[in-house]
Amino acid sequence: MMSINDKIKKLEYQIMDELSGAREYKQCAMNWKDADPEISKIYMDMSKQELGHGKDLMEIMSVVTKTQPQMSSIYEFLKEVNEEQIEEIEK
Repeated sequence: MMSINDKIKKLEYQIMDELSGAREYKQCAMNWKDADPEISKIYMDMSKQELGHGKDLMEIMSVVTKTQPQMSSIYEFLKEVNEEQIEEIEK
């Protein structure tokens, strides 16, 4: 069985991966915007899906850490960092 630390670490890596994908797909959307708006839209949709996955994983982390009061400050820190990245991607 995974420790709470390992669970949080795994979730954070998964969140980082989703946000990285969202950022990459958004950049592709911007690159295609003028050349082919349809392709650009597909990439933008993919970016939004990745953001949704990241948000879902953040919700899972919230549930996991609620049972462990000693992890609340770590969760709050990671939540803040992840939300800042999401805001940046959504601009």
